[in-house]
Amino acid sequence: MTPVLLQKIFGLAPRETQMANLAGTAALCLSTVMIGAATDRFGMRRVSVPALTLMIAATYALYLGAERMPSALLPLYALAGFAAGGVVLTPILMVRSFPAQVRFTGVAFSYNIAYALFGGLTPLIVSSLARANPLSPAHYIAAVAVLGIVATFMATTTQSSSPDI
Repeated sequence: MTPVLLQKIFGLAPRETQMANLAGTAALCLSTVMIGAATDRFGMRRVSVPALTLMIAATYALYLGAERMPSALLPLYALAGFAAGGVVLTPILMVRSFPAQVRFTGVAFSYNIAYALFGGLTPLIVSSLARANPLSPAHYIAAVAVLGIVATFMATTTQSSSPDI
């Protein structure tokens, strides 16, 4: 959604937003591997707070930068893409939350319910809110990231080898 939102809200050129989106996607690919490895080494709780805080800061930087300094779109989008690697924490947390006997069912059910609710409603909510406030997409990401941090600290692990979920 971001390339189209940046075009509509801030009047940026489609080619410029698509190139920036490509840089963000490449950065996302790298960061998901890095954040996953960091989670294995340091634990979910130690990684989630800095990773999701970076996602909040980078998203605000992207939208504020698009509004105030469009020439910095590419590096800001790459930073936001890198920070978006925090999304890898969701499947990690889901897999660690269910015992092996029900893991497939638990992950499949919870993922699909969440995807149906948030995946289906997010575009409608964000595009509606963006008409009123250009920073609404960043506010939405911030709210979801804070919920992610809270969920990480509320979760318990089913793996005896992983004391820090």
